[in-house]
Amino acid sequence: MAKKVTGKFADSISSESKSQKNSSIDNTLVENFVSLQKVMTNLSLSLDNLSNRMSRLLDLFESSAKSVAERDVEMERRNDELRRKVDNLMEHNKIFAQGLTLLHEKSNSEMPRGYEEQPKPLPKPVQSMQKTMDGDGYQRSISSPKS
Repeated sequence: MAKKVTGKFADSISSESKSQKNSSIDNTLVENFVSLQKVMTNLSLSLDNLSNRMSRLLDLFESSAKSVAERDVEMERRNDELRRKVDNLMEHNKIFAQGLTLLHEKSNSEMPRGYEEQPKPLPKPVQSMQKTMDGDGYQRSISSPKS
């Protein structure tokens, strides 16, 4: 069995080991505190960086929104202009339709009663075309013998 150390010597050994333990604990605490400060500093820098990037992103969104709003206004102007042009074309179309209707009614009123349009006779075939046709109504080819 181990002997127990007693007396002044034992007290000095135990106080030295306690002070060594306390100093090692103090050193560990200091190292941990310094490491924690480094981590907090890095975290603070990262948050600042994130804040700056978010600020730039918001600026980008604002400029995009302004650009889209300007384009919407421009498109509205173009749409209004196109609407006016289409309305103008419709008015012209109505005028033309009324004019054609009046012309048609006038021409019908000038025609004698009982007048019916008869189909026009078809033009007679040209003599040279008849010479190139064979008896069956087909055109002769260049290489066929003349009859």
